[in-house]
Amino acid sequence: MRTFFPTQYENQALVPVPGRSSMLPAAKKDPEVNLEISPVVRDVMDSSTCQSDIVALQQAAHDFVILECDDGSLFRMNVPPVTHSPQVKRCLEGLQACLPKDLSMHVVCKWYVCRNAPGQMNSQCKEWEAFALFLEGLLGIPIAKCLDASGGSAPPKKPRGLDHGSPEDWEYLMGSTFHQCMSQDAGFLEFLGLPCTSSLSSMTSLETREISGSLEMPGSPLASHLPAVFFALHLVYEDMKLDTGYSVQLLSMGRLLSELASVLTLPVYVDHYWRDFPSELPMSMSATPSKTFQFPPYFTQKPPSVFHHLQSILQESIHDSYPYMTGVNVRSKQILQLYQSLANADEKIPLLKEISTQPAFTSSTYSMDMDTGVVNERVTDPEVRTIEFMISFGITRPFLASLPPAISIPLLNLLNGVRAKPPADWSYEAYDLIGRPDLASLKRFQVKIKFQESDRTRILERAGELKDLKSVDKERDQKDGMEGINWTAKVTAAYGTATEKSLCEWGKESRNEEAARESTEGRGELDMAMGQKRQERGLCKDWGVRSIHVGRLLWSTDQRLLEALTLLKSSQPVLVSIEKKQEESDHDFLEAQERHLYAISIRTMALPLGRGLFTLRTVRPVTTQPLPIAQLCLKGKIPPAGKVIDMSHIEVPPNLTFWPLFHNGVATGLQVSTDAPDIVSTWIVYNKPKHGSEIAVEYAGFLLGLGLNGHLAKLSELSTHDYLVKGHEMTTIAILLGKAASHIGMQDMSVWKILSLHLDPLIPPTSSDLDIPHSVQVAALIGLGLNYMESANRFMAHLLLKEIGKPPGPEMENCCDRESYSLAAGLALGMIGLGKGEELAGIMEKDWTHSTTDMLYHYMIGGHKREVGGGLASEKLRGSSYQIKEGDSVNIDVTSPGATLALGLMFLKSGNKAVADWMSPPGTQFLLGFVRPDFLLLRTLARSLILWDEILPVSEWISDQVPKFILPHVLVRPVDPASSNVDYEGMKPFHLLFNSNSQAYCNIVAGACMALGIRFAGTGNSDAFDVIHHHCLMFAELLQKSLSELAGKSTIENCLDVTLISLAMDKKLQKRVRQMLY
Repeated sequence: MRTFFPTQYENQALVPVPGRSSMLPAAKKDPEVNLEISPVVRDVMDSSTCQSDIVALQQAAHDFVILECDDGSLFRMNVPPVTHSPQVKRCLEGLQACLPKDLSMHVVCKWYVCRNAPGQMNSQCKEWEAFALFLEGLLGIPIAKCLDASGGSAPPKKPRGLDHGSPEDWEYLMGSTFHQCMSQDAGFLEFLGLPCTSSLSSMTSLETREISGSLEMPGSPLASHLPAVFFALHLVYEDMKLDTGYSVQLLSMGRLLSELASVLTLPVYVDHYWRDFPSELPMSMSATPSKTFQFPPYFTQKPPSVFHHLQSILQESIHDSYPYMTGVNVRSKQILQLYQSLANADEKIPLLKEISTQPAFTSSTYSMDMDTGVVNERVTDPEVRTIEFMISFGITRPFLASLPPAISIPLLNLLNGVRAKPPADWSYEAYDLIGRPDLASLKRFQVKIKFQESDRTRILERAGELKDLKSVDKERDQKDGMEGINWTAKVTAAYGTATEKSLCEWGKESRNEEAARESTEGRGELDMAMGQKRQERGLCKDWGVRSIHVGRLLWSTDQRLLEALTLLKSSQPVLVSIEKKQEESDHDFLEAQERHLYAISIRTMALPLGRGLFTLRTVRPVTTQPLPIAQLCLKGKIPPAGKVIDMSHIEVPPNLTFWPLFHNGVATGLQVSTDAPDIVSTWIVYNKPKHGSEIAVEYAGFLLGLGLNGHLAKLSELSTHDYLVKGHEMTTIAILLGKAASHIGMQDMSVWKILSLHLDPLIPPTSSDLDIPHSVQVAALIGLGLNYMESANRFMAHLLLKEIGKPPGPEMENCCDRESYSLAAGLALGMIGLGKGEELAGIMEKDWTHSTTDMLYHYMIGGHKREVGGGLASEKLRGSSYQIKEGDSVNIDVTSPGATLALGLMFLKSGNKAVADWMSPPGTQFLLGFVRPDFLLLRTLARSLILWDEILPVSEWISDQVPKFILPHVLVRPVDPASSNVDYEGMKPFHLLFNSNSQAYCNIVAGACMALGIRFAGTGNSDAFDVIHHHCLMFAELLQKSLSELAGKSTIENCLDVTLISLAMDKKLQKRVRQMLY
């Protein structure tokens, strides 16, 4: 429908259309003529131009029209705007809504003439003053008090003087005494061709009251409609309160309404406006009524207030309905409906009362034809329903920004609350509204694909119909000369050339999709393979997930995510670029290149750990296809020829790639999401490789990754038996740990049976000896702790306590890698009694002589061996070892780490001071010599875990963990003892003293940083991050200085690694890494 009000607000002259003479041979180029729709012609046209008469209108669109004259010339005329001021536009809309159609048309036409009278209105305040005077003339009442110098807006700045004059100069001349005298001279007027009966003074200035008298219509036609006009303008006033863009114009609008309320004898309305502007508007009526008025039936004696009505909705105390006039206060209606939906208020009383009027014009441009919101009736959540109302109303982020803060903040909080987990069936407009451009882009892509599929279906159906027609023709067996017609061309003729192009593109896309499906080997990530760069296609071989595609949606203009993926890529040979020395032979240079490749390969072998964390639970594999494992390539490429080399000419450790390949498989298994459907035993077995020892190691890691995500709980007992019976060490470890992790804390008997077969203490003494690898026994101990997590099972605690101090058996039994076995037993005991140390502290069976905590303390500090108690396999270890002679003392180098961590986990967050004091560092230099420096790291960590609530994110807390007596000797070069007054008699050599103090200091600080990182992991605490980061930089700087020799570079490197892991636990670092999105 055509909009009554023009949308362009520029006064443009009527000029000939460029190039029109070439289109119309009969037309001739006339000089430019300036015309405007106005009572007075601004410029006097040339006499030759005035001789042409307008015969037709052509190409009328928007606010311009092309005029055709009788001589063939064409002119384009721009219709002046109805108003520049948004405030005046809103008032005119109100008048249209409340007045009869003919009268409202007459009012708008009169205002149009008034608005475009001679004299420019270079500000909106002047236009508002002119509208107020115009309204005064229509109503027939004096309301001049509503005008002020500023019109409710900020005072205009004084314009700079112009050299070529301005319209104000003309107005000054028109108001001068000379003009008044000459306007009465009949001879002068006759010379100018002006009539002597009219006075131009009444049409010169819009800032005087004279224009009101010149525009008055006989009988003041709006006088009888004053109550309706007033009520409509009041609704406009209340609606303007919901738009901060009208905050300056509200005062002038309130002043006008206050004067009208005084005329109508409405003191309640006058008080309402005074409360909005108490220092600007009068408190009482300022006019005396001269007549009585007839109020319309919808008029309310109490002034409608949108803010008071919103408060009533929130307080669930709605007593009356809010008046709504179509096309006038649409914003008020939308906000009231949103708040009613958000508050989930009962509709005992209708929220809105629609005023029945007959507007003269209906225009979607000005009335915002969004009066009804359509939402899903099945939605019961008030928050989701409110957002769906906002979408149906067409509300956007700029709309919310234009609302007053008190109104917009609850709606913005609503959007932010739903932003994390929005419904999956929303439109892209809803995702844009809540601030999820990633989901909006994905939704637009899905809609585009849906439309393309519908178009293809329609084309194919049409093509099928044509093909059927062709078959019918063949059945008739009549040769009509159309046998060689291409049916694709007929489809093109029926649907246009764009259809042929789309068919070709469709076929091309289909072929590309098939090629991508083959190249990705069933990854199901066609969207990632389509349209990617060559670099991204190379990364897809490593990832097999949506990381690149989703990341591009989240950070469309940021390439750091792609750079991170490039750094974690391990499937391509690395670049080996070193310069050859002149005296170096080719063989030596080749060995140098391979040594350089070996140094780079150490970094490459660590990439699977980062890739596993980065892609954790991001893939839902296709169950009909195996999940590919990224290749771990340890080869190099020499530029510029691109020759590939390996490490065949240098000595490397045996089984160099053994554990890296295992971790590579774990990274692949961790990619599988925990909620991935149809992950069953048959699919797990289906991924089993056919041959190859390296592939078997990777597949073992893949099984462990599945178990860590809980998928090995679906592995059948028969398949588990098939894996274990083959005796592959890494596969056995993966099955034991994966099954236990899938049943963590469940005390599952089937898992216990599998674990018991791989632990000597759980095998009956009469059974035959089993050759169980040491690493498998360690994995079984950890699995035992996972299966009985937080159960405080006494039998398992008794068993693991004995395994911590398990002596070396006869011959070669339990003589190698005893430290890892004891540490695993301690960790398993800590997991079983996690946070339940008080329950296990006093456990003493009939054959025990000491409690659990006493035995752990004994294992930690050492002393004479104690008998823990009998057991199923205790008789096996009665004999002494032929390889290791320990004597009667506890070997704390073996038992101390496991016992320390077991105590820390058992008394986690308990605040037990007695146990915590056991972990305190020695108080004297003499006692410090009996403790290994690396044990101090574990003791500091365990003590902090016990005193959980006392951990503070300040540097002073870390300093308090260090004994005071060692601080003067930390990282300080020792002086000659002969030149000092220190008595070193009976003490260690002074250089050893300084080394031990420095090592103790570094380990205590690293342990405190680890405890601080665990305490504030994921909290985003800035203070904890700064403290750990400070000490991380301290260790990094020490490595570059010669002072590092005092503590040993290996010690500082270990402490730096621990501190970096602690730093990675902080959520603030995670946010910094993720700032590539939210």
